[in-house]
Amino acid sequence: MGRFRAKIREKLPFTTEIYEFAIAKKGMFPFKKRFTALSQSSNAIRLDLGGADPGTGEWTSVDMTLQCDINWDLRLPIPLPSGSVSKIYSSHLLEHLTYDQGQGLLRTRFLGRGGQRK
Repeated sequence: MGRFRAKIREKLPFTTEIYEFAIAKKGMFPFKKRFTALSQSSNAIRLDLGGADPGTGEWTSVDMTLQCDINWDLRLPIPLPSGSVSKIYSSHLLEHLTYDQGQGLLRTRFLGRGGQRK
């Protein structure tokens, strides 16, 4: 952990979550372009939410790690048009979210008609 982060945690212990969230959000801005490119592609969109590793085959992994295809904080809305996703897969993700965050993710409207969740 860097000295700057350590100082913030020491001086303002209750702001740690806010600070970490702000750092993550700032780092995600370049990845918005990947969502745009994905939505403009003619290929079917298949998302692996919380899949920390790169997607396999036609799947795009979305998580807060740099190893995945799109680095995104899944507590935030995913910037994809309504009905643009054909399949969503997720395993062992919801237990890392609060109840409200999980409900927010499950209420997303980007899954298209006839789309599948697994």
